[in-house]
Amino acid sequence: MAELGIFHPEERVELIAGQIVKMSAKRTIHTTTVRRIANVLRDKLQGQADAHNC
Repeated sequence: MAELGIFHPEERVELIAGQIVKMSAKRTIHTTTVRRIANVLRDKLQGQADAHNC
């Protein structure tokens, strides 16, 4: 769609349930926060889940 000029190549959009939704830009603070939360959860939950029983 960016190639056709419908969206700007840098515009962030997602298709959710058949609707095009504009997404906010991922900023450094967002990326850092997500990474930190993922690390905390990985550390806290390590060995707690068994993939074979999911």
